[in-house]
Amino acid sequence: MISTYTNIPALKANNDIYSFSKAVNNSIEKISSGKKINSAEDAPSEISFTSRFQNEIRSTRQLITNMQDLISMYQTADYAITGSNGISNILSSIREKVVYASSGTLASQDIQNTQSEIENLIDEISAITTSTEFNTKKLLNGNFGASITTDSTDITAYSYGGIPEAGYYHLTDVKGASYHEIQNTNQPNPITGTLTDYTAELGTLGTVSTSGTASSSGSYEVIFNSSNSFDIYDNSTGTFVTSTTTDTVFTIDGLNITISSGGTYADNYKIHFDTLSGSSTLTVFGEGSRGDSATFSLTNANWSTDTMLDDKFHIKFDFDGGELKYNVFDSDFNQMGNWVTAGATFNSYSDSKLAGSSFDFDINNPGKNDIWTVAFGTFLSLNSSGGTFSISDKDETILVNWSGKDRLSDIANRINSQSSKIVDASFIMENGNTYLKVESKTLGSEGRLKITDETGNFVSTLGLTGIENTGDDASFYLNGEKYTSGDGKFYNIIDNTKIEVANKAEDSSVVLNIIDNTSNAPMNIYGGNIKKVYIQDITPEALGLKNSDGTYEIDITDEKGREEAFAKVDNAIATVNKEASRVGSNINTIDYHIDSLMNRNVAKEKALSNHMDTGIAKETTKLSLAQLRLNSASAMSAQANLIPQRVLMLLGYIPESQ
Repeated sequence: MISTYTNIPALKANNDIYSFSKAVNNSIEKISSGKKINSAEDAPSEISFTSRFQNEIRSTRQLITNMQDLISMYQTADYAITGSNGISNILSSIREKVVYASSGTLASQDIQNTQSEIENLIDEISAITTSTEFNTKKLLNGNFGASITTDSTDITAYSYGGIPEAGYYHLTDVKGASYHEIQNTNQPNPITGTLTDYTAELGTLGTVSTSGTASSSGSYEVIFNSSNSFDIYDNSTGTFVTSTTTDTVFTIDGLNITISSGGTYADNYKIHFDTLSGSSTLTVFGEGSRGDSATFSLTNANWSTDTMLDDKFHIKFDFDGGELKYNVFDSDFNQMGNWVTAGATFNSYSDSKLAGSSFDFDINNPGKNDIWTVAFGTFLSLNSSGGTFSISDKDETILVNWSGKDRLSDIANRINSQSSKIVDASFIMENGNTYLKVESKTLGSEGRLKITDETGNFVSTLGLTGIENTGDDASFYLNGEKYTSGDGKFYNIIDNTKIEVANKAEDSSVVLNIIDNTSNAPMNIYGGNIKKVYIQDITPEALGLKNSDGTYEIDITDEKGREEAFAKVDNAIATVNKEASRVGSNINTIDYHIDSLMNRNVAKEKALSNHMDTGIAKETTKLSLAQLRLNSASAMSAQANLIPQRVLMLLGYIPESQ
């Protein structure tokens, strides 16, 4: 029975149209989007699974990007360390220079030039560690590892071999290492002895005979240049008159004179004679003193404290610029100043054996080649013939010769000229006193010195002795325990830390603040498997190539320094190689991990695709079927809507013409 009020077939047809329309739209959406699940209603039971996979895949992609950036950062550091002009190559060049400096064929200037090259190379390492950065992060200077600050300028610290634990560390009773020092306690006290006639000591006068009568008056000097020959000079002008020999007659001012060979004559022995007009008598003065008529004085002396230790000097008269003047010579007859007239002040050269001393010298009626000797004593108990003393440290001994002709500065220079440099010597002035200072080249107790005489009494006379509070190791207390170091460098007292205590430092309390500048990089998308990211401090200071005060640890200018340089450079090379290896290993490890992540992500994307991607062929078939059904339902809906009209027509309610 068909109701005229409710068109059941039409309603059913409309329901089918709605259902098939929805199926058509659903298929169109899946085909156009390529996704099988476009909303939760498409697959309520799978939405959690697919959403989780989508999150994992997208997060993994970002994690891979992060890790690729991390590799780029490590590669930047790697290039700076091991690249063609990197730190490793520079260290190899430094070591090559040390080997070159060890050649026995080099002049001192060659070695000094090589030292300058090494210092420039160390500075280049500083430049690299300062300038190497990634995204504004300094990579090699400790800022990307651990930075350590202190409240004292006497303490510097670096991370070393790893990352120390962050925190505050309290050091107490900090003392720096010192070089052992020896210097004299007895002060120089220059004293002049009695003046003596030098020429009088060179021979004895034989017989002087004359004949005839002098035609004029004159004053003359006879100066021997061998045991039997001599020259004669006019004493008023210094001009040369004649040369002759003993037992040979020569004529001066018309007077015939003979000097017999009966005396003893040596080079520079001299006599003085005066002729008198109309007289046959010759007035002769043997020796430079001219008998009892000579008077002299040495006054207003101002002696340098760095004069000859215990020797003599000579005052000699000669003509200079036509005028008789005097000059001063050391015992080897090296001139020590400029010529001055009798009675005037003599000022010695600063580099002479009198070291800038001055005095006034005057004499009655001087003559050419008059030579006076002044006995001079700084340390009168020293034997002027000299001797040998030794300086020893723990491993080596040097022998130093000395004589009374030396100054303290000469001794210092002689010590410094030793091929084996275990000490530095200097001549110093402190608080108005004069010292010969000998300082060990090695810090701490390892460098303590011993100085003794082999011959003579140089050490005892000068009172050369060690200065208190020198030659001590560096030390400090941490948590009640004392630590010591000969060179002031402490390794791993605090784990992975190098502490450098300045020489001769004294601090009752120092606080170290260690700041961890490392980064944590998760190796999975859940924030787990944390990898600590850092690069060790490889500045020259951390490597032991340079001190915190800017001085260089590598010194190849002496044999001992060259020997130590090998160990220091090799240690720096080992440290850098270790860090380069760790950086390279991190690059490889992260690269492997990226490959693993990418492979796993592919598998996840495949699984997601199985759930999410539309099967085009299958969905196209479903679309065609849904469209066919939709068309059929639409046709049936139209037919169902005609049924009530036909019934009404049969009943006569609707004219057939309608």
